[in-house]
Amino acid sequence: MPYIVPTTEAPTYWNKNAALGALIGTLFFPVIGTAIGGAIGGYIGNERMTRELIGGKVVKEPSFWNMKTAIGALLGKMGGGIVGAMVGGAIALLSFGFFPAIPCIYAGIALGALGGLIGGLIKGGEIGQAEMQRDYLAAQQNQGTSRQPTQARGMEFDNAMPTGKSYSADISSSRQQNLTPGTSRA
Repeated sequence: MPYIVPTTEAPTYWNKNAALGALIGTLFFPVIGTAIGGAIGGYIGNERMTRELIGGKVVKEPSFWNMKTAIGALLGKMGGGIVGAMVGGAIALLSFGFFPAIPCIYAGIALGALGGLIGGLIKGGEIGQAEMQRDYLAAQQNQGTSRQPTQARGMEFDNAMPTGKSYSADISSSRQQNLTPGTSRA
């Protein structure tokens, strides 16, 4: 059963969606794809964080398959490929011509990327699942204080105003009182 809990995390473009977008963009077109994917992911993540700040964060049951799993797999694949290329090149150099350099480097990239993909997937999934478990247990303990999904942040203040007016009505009436005829705000 998912819970909706208040969050104080300020929306930002530097978030896990930006990281995932940058990693996916790097797979398609390094450098430019990284920037474009990171910008798109950052925008999507910023919108998500804004919704969570207003309506609360949805905390779901912990699962191994989460965003950290994808980020770990992509980071592991890229890192493993780079390390594999270096190891393959070192094997070719140390074999003094017995193993051809290009096949050694390609084999190193393939094996390193595969190993990094699997290792990153497992480690990212475990980290993400642990974070989800922590958030889920905290949400269960605070079950009575969590808001319903339809009540937006700030609604509790509208109902608590002693005048019975909403906060926005008080602001607009005070703006009208501060302006006198013949003056302008610059």
